Amino acid sequence: MALKVTDIKTFVVDGGFRPWTFVKIEMSDPGVVGWGDCTDWGAPRPITAMVERLSEFVIGRDPTQAEAIWWDLHNANMRHTAGIASKGMSGIDSALWDIRGKVLNAPVWQLLGGKMRDELRLYWSHCGSTRAREKSMTDRLGITKRVETTDDIRELAQEVKDRGYTAIKTNMIKLKDRPDAQPIRSGRGGAAHAGDAPASARRNAEAVVGTFREALGPDIGIAIDVAFSFKLGGAIKLAQTLEPFDMMWLETETFDPEALRVIRNSPPQRSAPARAYLGLSATGRSCRTTRRTSSCRTSPGTASPWARRSPIWPTHTTRCSPRTTATVPSIHGSPQPSAPPSSTSSSRSSTSTTLPGATTS
Repeated sequence: MALKVTDIKTFVVDGGFRPWTFVKIEMSDPGVVGWGDCTDWGAPRPITAMVERLSEFVIGRDPTQAEAIWWDLHNANMRHTAGIASKGMSGIDSALWDIRGKVLNAPVWQLLGGKMRDELRLYWSHCGSTRAREKSMTDRLGITKRVETTDDIRELAQEVKDRGYTAIKTNMIKLKDRPDAQPIRSGRGGAAHAGDAPASARRNAEAVVGTFREALGPDIGIAIDVAFSFKLGGAIKLAQTLEPFDMMWLETETFDPEALRVIRNSPPQRSAPARAYLGLSATGRSCRTTRRTSSCRTSPGTASPWARRSPIWPTHTTRCSPRTTATVPSIHGSPQPSAPPSSTSSSRSSTSTTLPGATTS
């Protein structure tokens, strides 16, 4: 009997500082379901509404025909490609590939050309950041170990080592024992923040990263993510401040890829890995590279095969559609060698399990 999609459901899960959005595709064979992820920062309900709309094009079809379904959904959204439409498509698409792998009894990476390596270096993403958020949030998530001082960071660093991590990525964190070092986060107090890097913000990044470096030692990699908090000049100042700590990367985001080149070429920092979010690839086509590599990131020097379609710089990384992410090589003209062959965030749970706090839509 031919397989057919019978239903598509969405789940919005409390992930703390942002909701997680999952897609579940059910089939005529009740023993197989597909799970996809189309998590967005602040628009889970519009995305679930888009998935519901797109499901009209998918229910009743053979779920193993992921490529044909993708292009039909693309054509159906021709007048509003990218944005919410592409995110909804990505959730459906990854769930279809999940089904394909289960039906063929093969991991999806095997269906996409085989593996590149046997192991991936794992880093603890946003290390300490959730523990430093508002107490109402940490209480809701059942977090008892909060990060509020530099001593808390030292204790967390020991936990990093005890768990066997060889790298972390953190954020700017408000510290009670450093009132002179105030963090800046994008989306908070933006009307009063011009995008520069005032001395108090630079002191905060220095305190967080410096404390981690002192406690972790020289061999554990450290990166910091400041998102859209700083414009070009502020990012350069911040990179220069963090130069002594032998960073894996400084993650600063912008919609202007040329600004990243300026940051890269600004001495004395050796490199400024950063990301440019683009709605279209260099060829003008809607970006589609990340539907096969959602949540995976290649480090400098290990370009994703799909990212080669968008030659912005010699090395690229990919992330959740519809954005293409460009990793800037070092100012010496070659990729920054301090990162391992590949890195990924520390999510270990499977989306196919029932998650606490889930609500269906």
